[in-house]
Amino acid sequence: MKAYSEDLRQKIVTALERGTSKPQAARLFDVSLSSVKRYARKARQRDSLAPKKGSGRPPKLDENASRLLQEDIQERPAATVEQRRHFLARIIHGGS
Repeated sequence: MKAYSEDLRQKIVTALERGTSKPQAARLFDVSLSSVKRYARKARQRDSLAPKKGSGRPPKLDENASRLLQEDIQERPAATVEQRRHFLARIIHGGS
């Protein structure tokens, strides 16, 4: 899921500062109540409202390999998972 923008987070905090209740803000901005509470806490503690960088695992495929895989899917839509695995192994390792 993509993080909410800093702009949206600031609008939520501004609405809270103007007297909107947390449940009302959640409904108004179509976000979870826990997100509203988190942004309110960050604002109260003067922490940044900017989204943090994702800490997820780096992709196994680089952009070129991903593009080639997408092209292969278009060219061979009926290929099996095993065939795709061999295709990717050839791209990544240069083997046959």
